[in-house]
Amino acid sequence: MGSRLAVIIVADIVGYSGMMARDEKSGIAAVREINDTKLVPICDRHGGEILKRLGDGWIIAFGSITTALDCATEIQSKLAKHPMIKLRIGGHLGEITEDEDEFYGTGINLAARLEAEAPPGGIMISQDLFRQLSGSLAAQFESAGLLELKNIPDPVEGFYWSPKPKVAPEEDKRPVIVVEKIEFGPNDEDTKAAALELRDQLLMNLSKRTGIRVVDALTAMTLDPTYFLRGRLRMAASKARLSISLVLSETGEPSFSQNYQGETADIFAFFDETAAQVNADIRNHLNNFDAERVKHMPIEEMGISDLLARVASTGQSGKHKEWLDARKYLDRALELNPEHPMVLAMSSMGDILFARTRFEEIEPCKADLLESALNRALVSMPKSDYLFAVRGMCFLFGKKDFKSAKRDCHHSLKLNPTYYFGRLILSMVEIAEGKFDDALATLEQVEGLATEMSYEPMRQVNLAVCLYCSGDFQGCANALDSVIQLQPGFWTLHRFKAIVLRKLGDTDAAAASDAVADALSKEPTMFFLKPLLQAEHAALLEALAPTEGF
Repeated sequence: MGSRLAVIIVADIVGYSGMMARDEKSGIAAVREINDTKLVPICDRHGGEILKRLGDGWIIAFGSITTALDCATEIQSKLAKHPMIKLRIGGHLGEITEDEDEFYGTGINLAARLEAEAPPGGIMISQDLFRQLSGSLAAQFESAGLLELKNIPDPVEGFYWSPKPKVAPEEDKRPVIVVEKIEFGPNDEDTKAAALELRDQLLMNLSKRTGIRVVDALTAMTLDPTYFLRGRLRMAASKARLSISLVLSETGEPSFSQNYQGETADIFAFFDETAAQVNADIRNHLNNFDAERVKHMPIEEMGISDLLARVASTGQSGKHKEWLDARKYLDRALELNPEHPMVLAMSSMGDILFARTRFEEIEPCKADLLESALNRALVSMPKSDYLFAVRGMCFLFGKKDFKSAKRDCHHSLKLNPTYYFGRLILSMVEIAEGKFDDALATLEQVEGLATEMSYEPMRQVNLAVCLYCSGDFQGCANALDSVIQLQPGFWTLHRFKAIVLRKLGDTDAAAASDAVADALSKEPTMFFLKPLLQAEHAALLEALAPTEGF
């Protein structure tokens, strides 16, 4: 029995069982074709040794790090447009022990676990292997964070690679925000330093958004700005006030203005909280401004940015029929560019919302298609907080994979720690896990943050679900009162309130809520996604299910 150090590559076919169940003959032919014409010739050319061939996978060893990863990336690039087959590939640098019949080693096991974490069409490697890469090769990989791998005792940091899609470049129509110097008073060193720090925080937070371009007026110039962001910081004793204005460059008119006040005893907490609130408010304002801009624009005159703005605006009503109408704008965007990352993401999110608000399950084959679309989108926009949050929804509701859903939510929040939607989806994962205290804490973290956003009713609904499941019926009733105040026209909210009032023993008020619910249309509401709850709460879900036919 001998041992050797090697780069271990494990490749596996995505959705192999489903492919065989659908068309076994074509599936076998496709696997043979990629083995004979792609995988074996490419491995031979790069000096790879195929240690084992499985029905749906391969274990390959290389003596060179560079040739191993050159081989893996070439395989995935050549298979990028294959009509039937996608591979996941995992890689690790470790020891292989072999005898006459078999190969052994924890390195093989680790490579196999990393393969399961790779995106379809992509590669996931261990930190041990990543550390050995040259600068140009390392630059092709991005951190996937710490991964909890099955039967591996300690978390492993993974690094992933995905092929770049060949999509025709589109004119960048994102609004440009030029962040100007923040004026300050009084004119002393402490206030000047505070203004500089706050401006840096604003630049950092705004730059994480994928829907805008941000320019620092102090270091760069742009010939075509959409807005100027202007501010003034005033400090006195233990208090501070930041006045922010978003000014339209064409007219010089303020598009948005707001004051933010706080205590300065902990000046860094003031910076963090204020910058987060400004970022959220500007995000919300620009979404609303875009919606109004395209409201009456004919669909045939809309570009992709216009179409997506029109779709986003429908979320503010929560009405199912308006979401149905919005589908035509998504379909038009898919016609213009079927691989545009934000089109893929919003289309996937729409499919998930439609299923869950109708209290329908997402079929496994549909979940696979959604995951594939979101993986392709993330190749183009790996820094998008929104994309990771939507893929978290896909893992949660489509795959019932709570671990992957939570990982994507945490990555979304790593990109943008104050991201409202990311925390909302994280709370849904925690509800599904039965961790109601964690979900309550997550929902409270965004309380008061851009409460005018279209997601606020959804946050209140999730808060009500958490409180109901944890037995706090009075708190649940209070949360439902808050969301009904925002959106009084949805039967589900009044029926939920009636159920809670009966738990509290107030049968008269419950009957009144039931009467309101009965008078309203039984259509789904986009604010109420069917949560994943334990069996003991099945009666609640049954009572809140919308009428069939919508």
